[in-house]
Amino acid sequence: MSHFVASAPQFVAVALLVVALVAAAFLRFRSAAPRRPGSAVPSWLVGLAMLVLASAFMVVEYAAPSRGLPAAITVLGMVACQVIAGVLVVTWSRVEGWGPSHYLAIATGTVLTYAWVGLNVLLRGTTNLGTPVNAVDIAGQVAEILLVLALIAWAARLRPRVAVPSPEGAAGPHTRSLKPEA
Repeated sequence: MSHFVASAPQFVAVALLVVALVAAAFLRFRSAAPRRPGSAVPSWLVGLAMLVLASAFMVVEYAAPSRGLPAAITVLGMVACQVIAGVLVVTWSRVEGWGPSHYLAIATGTVLTYAWVGLNVLLRGTTNLGTPVNAVDIAGQVAEILLVLALIAWAARLRPRVAVPSPEGAAGPHTRSLKPEA
């Protein structure tokens, strides 16, 4: 385990970079680009892609240094995972049919990654900070994962309601579910 702690100027520099990048993102993507015709990729595929990319990110973060790879290679691998994920999300989200279930899938893929990574660390007998763990800690992690999965399942079952044009030219918008009736 590394005992490196960033200096105050390093923390300030990173904070300023984060603020600048967030501001740039909001300024750059202020107006919504028009949606391209077509159908959005299935939500499950979005979630799977994010699970794979987030897992690759974590594997590179943990495995590359222990394999003796230079820090630059590790950082490039991690940045590549982030760039690929960003390009996929931006590209996919510009297609008609992209909606709340896709955002939930993005969150689900990343949450599942941190669930397996966290559990894997605890099963080795210590936290990332080196604190020993016991069965209660592991049971707590499992309970937390199950609770988060239950919340995701509950959110997926919610029926988002949106205003859509009325059928057959009837007057006024009608509200209907985006989810097919079971």
